[in-house]
Amino acid sequence: MKKLPPICSSNRNKRGMTLDLKTPEAAEVVKALVRTADVVVENFRTGTMEGFGLGYDVLAEINPRLIYCSVSAFGRTGPRKDSAGYEALLQAFSGIMSITGEPGGPPLRSAVSFLDLTTGGPVHPRGLRGHPPAGAHRSGPSAWTARCSRRR
Repeated sequence: MKKLPPICSSNRNKRGMTLDLKTPEAAEVVKALVRTADVVVENFRTGTMEGFGLGYDVLAEINPRLIYCSVSAFGRTGPRKDSAGYEALLQAFSGIMSITGEPGGPPLRSAVSFLDLTTGGPVHPRGLRGHPPAGAHRSGPSAWTARCSRRR
């Protein structure tokens, strides 16, 4: 039996496309797809989707049953809401860098990008059944925040 990479378990039978969301044509493609979508998951900085004209309010108007899940490093409110989050920064915030590297040496980034690899798991569409996953609204400097909205 051929062993497949783990990503195949989440991406079986999916088709992909590349869109430049900064163009009006791409935004229209997204809006057309949203008409029949169940879930939209995005992980841009706060306000980016709204800047593309693709925020929750716009997409929920097109499809009132849509579940819109926004994953960000620091959440949608608070002093760091506009900050980007990336692996090395969040490893530093989490404290994991303090236990890697040589004794007495400086903090060192983990070789495995475990935050990048695991952040989307709790908001995977299989886990969204019309409500946010457990822990989705955690907040704190080292925790990601998912805002899942559904107009009822």
